[in-house]
Amino acid sequence: MTTSPVCWDLLARKTQSTVSKRQAEWTQAKQQVQQLQHSLQRMHQMYEEYRQQEQAPQASQWDAQARLNHRQFMVQLLKVQERLERELQLANLAAQQRTHALSQAHAQLNKMNTLQDQQIQRQQAALADREQVR
Repeated sequence: MTTSPVCWDLLARKTQSTVSKRQAEWTQAKQQVQQLQHSLQRMHQMYEEYRQQEQAPQASQWDAQARLNHRQFMVQLLKVQERLERELQLANLAAQQRTHALSQAHAQLNKMNTLQDQQIQRQQAALADREQVR
């Protein structure tokens, strides 16, 4: 029993659809990583700016409440940085998983295309044999 070329074509199209879906997921994961990296960089910048403000000559004129508020805000910035770093690690892991899924989908597509090509070659060979018999 042989499989018709339409079946292989259908499987190849379904596999191509899976590849496209995995590509979109990978792109989205990479964008999320980039956004988190940008946010983390911005938090580092903000923290550095506030640290420099604390060391500026004008800071010596701050009252105790202003110093306390300033330090509390810096602590909050550090907490946000830590949260962003954790999210970035998770996003990188997700991106790696999407990369793996995409490569598997490409492998499946190559396999389907190869099987489709082999089926076409077998049919052409069978047709050529029938033509020789006539």
